[in-house]
This record gives sequence, structure tokens and C-alpha cells, in this order.
Amino acid sequence: TDAEAWSTAGVSLVSVGRESGLVCASTHLTAFNGNTEVAIRINTPTSETVEDPRAYSIENPAMVMCLAIFGAYLVAVSCGMYYDLRISAAQGRAASDSFWRRSNHIRISRISSER
Repeated sequence: TDAEAWSTAGVSLVSVGRESGLVCASTHLTAFNGNTEVAIRINTPTSETVEDPRAYSIENPAMVMCLAIFGAYLVAVSCGMYYDLRISAAQGRAASDSFWRRSNHIRISRISSER
């Protein structure tokens, strides 16, 4: 009957060899041979996965996340540099120097109070 049939959902054949036997990949944790020692490799890079062009594709969610974080970093750095250059142009170098003097004074007073 259909209820007793094995489901192949999430299981794919990787290789068949004399040395390795039958190797399958699964999207779920299942031991098909009853062996309690199951090797699970999660995010283990191999030469095959590193050279796979899909790893660096925009369709890969991890790549999209990396690009989004890097883009946000570039925007933040650009805004910071623009703001700093605008203040320096308007107020001269003294504005930047006074900022660093205040920062160092706060840091030194905090260190002194901890002693």
C-alpha cells in the first residue's frame, strides 16, 4: 500500500562504490542501516563546494546576507566620512581635534575612577 511505501523525499544518491558502498545525502537525520554512528557534516567546505559556482550566486541566501551586510558597512563608512569632511570644512581641523580631546579626557577620567 502507499502508506507502507518508503518515502524518497529529501534523500538523494551521492555515489555507489566498491570502497564506500552506497552513499546517500539526506535533508533530515535518518540512519538507514541501524548504525548508531552517523557522521553528520554541516557546512564543511570541500573542494567541490568551494568550486561550485552556485555558492557565490545571488540565489544563495548566505551570499545575499553577506552582500547586504557589506553594503550597509559601505553606506555607514561613506556617511561617516561625508559628515567628518563637512564638519572639517565648516569648522576647520579644530573641531576634529576637540572631539578627540574630549574623548581622551572621558577615557582617562573613567580609568582614574576605577583605581
